[in-house]
Amino acid sequence: MSNSCVIVGIGNPARGDDAAGHEVLARLRGRVGHSTVLLEHDGNMMDLLTVLQNVRDVTLIDVCVSGAPAGTILRFDAARPLPAELRTHSTHGLGLGAAVELARALQVLPPRCIVYLIEGTGFALGERPSQAVQAAIGALAQALAAQLGAVHA
Repeated sequence: MSNSCVIVGIGNPARGDDAAGHEVLARLRGRVGHSTVLLEHDGNMMDLLTVLQNVRDVTLIDVCVSGAPAGTILRFDAARPLPAELRTHSTHGLGLGAAVELARALQVLPPRCIVYLIEGTGFALGERPSQAVQAAIGALAQALAAQLGAVHA
């Protein structure tokens, strides 16, 4: 996987808006080249460190709860430290922001690491993502497919 572009969709597909990362990957399947690896991840951030240490180009997609309107898409380039508040706006025990900063401290953060967060509001078991999050899923998948077509053509 070390020479590939890896897109990691993080979350639980059975818990409403938390399915967003997996849903983005579902919409990217068949739209990206063979050099792009689509990886579903359950949200265990310690396991994510193993993924990060084996790639050079990674895009991480997760859901957050920051108080922004549902469906808001946040983008961060992890070349610089992520905002401190990002470490507490997760739907997982150890948030994605904290995991990225831990990877940086352990010197396993890939040279290129882009983080996308979609603001979620509903996480009930068995629910589908809300309409606002579904719209964000579509917009993000479209943008990533276009970007990957240009970057990895």
